[in-house]
Amino acid sequence: MPDEEAAGVGLASSRSRRGSDKGVVGGAASKVAEAVHSYVRQRILEELRVAVKTGAAVSKATVEALTALDDAGDEELLVPVDLRERLDMGAAARAAEAQDAALAAKAYIRAAELFATNPEGALEADRPASMTAREWKAEEECEEDLESEEGEEEEMLEGEDEEEEDAAGDDDDKDEVESGPGAQAHAAKRRRMA
Repeated sequence: MPDEEAAGVGLASSRSRRGSDKGVVGGAASKVAEAVHSYVRQRILEELRVAVKTGAAVSKATVEALTALDDAGDEELLVPVDLRERLDMGAAARAAEAQDAALAAKAYIRAAELFATNPEGALEADRPASMTAREWKAEEECEEDLESEEGEEEEMLEGEDEEEEDAAGDDDDKDEVESGPGAQAHAAKRRRMA
C-alpha cells in the first residue's frame, strides 16, 4: 500500500482485504473486485462532506487527520469505508489527488458511500461495524500481540530445526570418523579408553 502513502494519505488500518478479480467500477475495468475495508474518523468525514458540498476549502491536514486513528479520542466514533476504488486509481489520478486535498476528500466520501451500498451483498454480521477509537486500538493491540506470538513461534521452530540439523551433523561427523581413513586408529583409541 505504498501507493497510498505516495498519494499523501495513508490507509487507516492494517485490517484490509484485497481481491484480484476484475470488475467494473465507474465504467472502467477494476483490478480490485473485493471489498477493501478500513476505518476513518466519522467526525472528520462529516466535516469533509460539508466542505465538499458547500465548495469550502479542504486542507491536506484535514484529509490526513481522517485516517489518523491513533490521534482520535477514545470515545470518538470510527466508521468503516470500502477503499477498493481508491486502490484501483491510476498513477495520474493519484498524483492529482496528492495535489488537491478536495479530490482526496471526495475519494474518501465515495469510499464511505461504497461501503454503505454493500455491492458484494455481504451479511451485516460479516461486515466491519462502527466502533470507538478505544475499541479499534484494543483490536490493533490484540492483532499485534498475535502477530508477535506467531513470530516467536516461528523463531522457536526455526531454532529447533537448527538444533536437529546440528545434531544430525554431529552424527554424520561420527560416521565419517568411524568409516574414514583414520577409523582404525580412532577405534583403537576408544578401546584403550574403555
